[in-house]
Amino acid sequence: MLAIPSAVPVLLVHEPVSFACGIDGMRAHCVKLTQHDPLSCGYFLFVNKKRNQARVIWYDGQGFYLCTKRLSQGTFNNWPKPGENVYSVVEYFQAQGLMQGAKPNPENYHKMWKKSSLVIAVKE
Repeated sequence: MLAIPSAVPVLLVHEPVSFACGIDGMRAHCVKLTQHDPLSCGYFLFVNKKRNQARVIWYDGQGFYLCTKRLSQGTFNNWPKPGENVYSVVEYFQAQGLMQGAKPNPENYHKMWKKSSLVIAVKE
């Protein structure tokens, strides 16, 4: 399982893209579809046209990572369908759940995995 940090934005691209490209091609998809560059913004999740593969691209300050998950059977049925929104920003737990086959809606997750509203005061 891919561990996505909780403090990093995750852009979930709804439109399927061709995976017949490497890091530079995926970076171009990021810029073209979301108007954001991975150099300055968090994780980008994509699905292919058959919906049997998902890709994640991110930049860690030194270089790019490109990870692909290909399902041995089935498809990513819960991936958002293309519509008026080209992409959405999701929480890290939603992205991890989506890669495991869950629905991206926050109400589908146990409360311990939802974003906490607890605020802790820090003494200086």
